[in-house]
Formats: sequence, structure tokens, C-alpha cells
Amino acid sequence: SLSFTSALSVALAVVFVVITAGITIVKLINGSIPMPRWMPHVTDMASIWNLFTVVPVLVTAFICHYN
Repeated sequence: SLSFTSALSVALAVVFVVITAGITIVKLINGSIPMPRWMPHVTDMASIWNLFTVVPVLVTAFICHYN
């Protein structure tokens, strides 16, 4: 049972890589990948609050990384 679960997880990881690579190749061919921003565009109070919506995601990622 554990070997089937491991095989399924590896297969899903490979599917994820293939889909991600396919989307990236299509976007590179189209030239639709913009240059990333180094700093956020803060224009009003709502954009500052939008920055704080990232904090729970980052905290969860760092906590689950060790598990």
C-alpha cells in the first residue's frame, strides 16, 4: 500500500513539472512573461492591507516545511 502511495506521489510530481514546464514554454514563445517587480506598488491603504494577506501563507509554508 505504501509503495503505491509513493508511486502516485512521484507520478503527480512529474505531472506538475510537465504542466509547469509546458505553460512556461508557451509563455516564453508568446513573450507574455513580464519582468518581475522587486518592490510592491503601494498606492493607498488597501494595497498595504493586501501585503498582510501574504503573512499567513508564508507562516504556514515555513511551519510545514520542517514537517
